[in-house]
Amino acid sequence: MQTKGRIMLMVIAGGYLAYLGGGLVTDAMKEKPENYILYTVVGVLFLIIGAACCLFNLKKYIKHEYRDPFKDAIEEDGASEEDAEPSDDTVSVEEKENISVKESETSDESDGINSCGEEQTIEQDNSGKED
Repeated sequence: MQTKGRIMLMVIAGGYLAYLGGGLVTDAMKEKPENYILYTVVGVLFLIIGAACCLFNLKKYIKHEYRDPFKDAIEEDGASEEDAEPSDDTVSVEEKENISVKESETSDESDGINSCGEEQTIEQDNSGKED
């Protein structure tokens, strides 16, 4: 599939080729050079090929039958971000429970209660301090 820029370039090139063919035919008919039949035939061919190229690619442009390279790059970036790491929104319920259990264990231990519900005695080393 072609890009949008390439299609527009083909529309312009086809239009220019048709313009040159039309100019060649009109000049051949006005001036009547020695081989004006050859000029006329070539001019008509240019006109037909150029008009066909222009109209065919213009039709593609109007129907959006082209690929957008920037859109493809954005979609690829989006897909790679999804594959990289799960976000905080996608953390499972089990993982949240594990995190909350670990947090509660650390807070209980800091209060002097271990995970079994028994009080812990915290010994302070006062050997280095003098009151």
